Amino acid sequence: MAPKLNAQHAPRQVQTATRTAQGPGLDQGRKLQPRKYVEIMASLTKAGDPGAALSWFDSAQTHGVALNVRMYNCAISACGKSGHWQRALQLIEEMQGKGVPANTITYNAAIS
Repeated sequence: MAPKLNAQHAPRQVQTATRTAQGPGLDQGRKLQPRKYVEIMASLTKAGDPGAALSWFDSAQTHGVALNVRMYNCAISACGKSGHWQRALQLIEEMQGKGVPANTITYNAAIS
């Protein structure tokens, strides 16, 4: 199940992006595209809710979405903004283990 969104705290772009995700069908096996997860996660982090962004990353993993460098970068950025530096390092190690190449954005997100 996709994480729920607290609409009163979310900017319009997050509400729009999550409308599809929270609609019927996601629980019946429909997957969102990785770019949709990136859009939602980035918007939540910018809106000041990096914890919710990490919930969306976890949801993507649960739903078997193929994780790419952009998704990891968003999750690592959310970790940095929420003070979860240990998880950021774990995500970088996970990337390496899964053969997802880190880039400059990955390392900048990890140190910010």
